[in-house]
Amino acid sequence: MKTVARSAPDGYTLLMGGTNNNGITPAVYKELDFDAAKDFAPVAAIASDSMVVVINPKVPANTLAELVAYAKANPGKISMGGGIGIAPHFIMEFVRVKSGTNMQFVPYRGAAPAMNDAIAGQIQMHASARVLLLPQIQAGKLRAVAVASQKRWPELPNVPTLAEAGFPGFPPDIWYGLVAPAGTPAPVVAKLNAAVNARLKSPEMQSTLAKLGLDPRPMTSQQFGDILTSEVRQWADLAKQTGIKLDK
Repeated sequence: MKTVARSAPDGYTLLMGGTNNNGITPAVYKELDFDAAKDFAPVAAIASDSMVVVINPKVPANTLAELVAYAKANPGKISMGGGIGIAPHFIMEFVRVKSGTNMQFVPYRGAAPAMNDAIAGQIQMHASARVLLLPQIQAGKLRAVAVASQKRWPELPNVPTLAEAGFPGFPPDIWYGLVAPAGTPAPVVAKLNAAVNARLKSPEMQSTLAKLGLDPRPMTSQQFGDILTSEVRQWADLAKQTGIKLDK
């Protein structure tokens, strides 16, 4: 991010930005020598994703409410794990704080090892994106208790959204898109935006994104910028609610 922020604003150096980079980074890192929001110009949204909260099937719960009840009756017996300071970390801490339960977060270097430990029962709760967890859910290796999205997933029609499960207020989308160094000329941004949007409308790209569980989201650079501004506010508020912060 620093490399792109300090690059020439000529349209030739771009960053895959969005929720984790431009929304969550300024909320959890307080001592950066660049501004994760102001040092970038929105170029084009690419896609949105959503997450799912899962538990090990041996946990005696079929819903998020039952999981909370079990956690309250068994303080300290539910551990949750994943990468640090990213959207899945936030959703698990959000559930913990809102439910007032004593669940412990276990940090991992990435989603894959955390998922494997959730399947093995080393941790009991995990959250991640659709492409990673849906196959494990469908295979019965993990049990879905809520999806963080605007509506239920077609693949999991019986799994409620986080809001339906009694936990409203969590952002329903994870965004991905291109940003450029601040000061990139408007005509350059417009040309890049038009090229990205044209590609997103192609059947080939839509098919590729669908395989990753992503929804293509062509829009103007201004619309993407409005989303990123909203993301900064949302995740800053969630960082305060959950207490998530990173030193460096």
